[in-house]
Amino acid sequence: MNSINFILQFTGPTHYLVTGTPRPTMRWTKNGSELFDGGSLDLHQSAEVCVLHITNVRRADAAEYELQLSNDSGTETVPITVKVIGKCYCFLKVHRTI
Repeated sequence: MNSINFILQFTGPTHYLVTGTPRPTMRWTKNGSELFDGGSLDLHQSAEVCVLHITNVRRADAAEYELQLSNDSGTETVPITVKVIGKCYCFLKVHRTI
């Protein structure tokens, strides 16, 4: 099982290298429901990379995802757990001596 942490309100891309002949088709699911490109999701595939790109990550994006790859040789499934962690803040501690 793959596990990925995304930071709340940031953009999180996930890339998976894929090879096969013929080239596999991809299908993404979230908690068993098929995902489609659009809104905050950018789902695309190049020659050897499948990408799930979530813009402005929300807590509701935390879920069990699957990347399903299919061609004439069969189907492979990659389970992915996406966790969303709190906002990322940067604090700078300054020590001054007067």
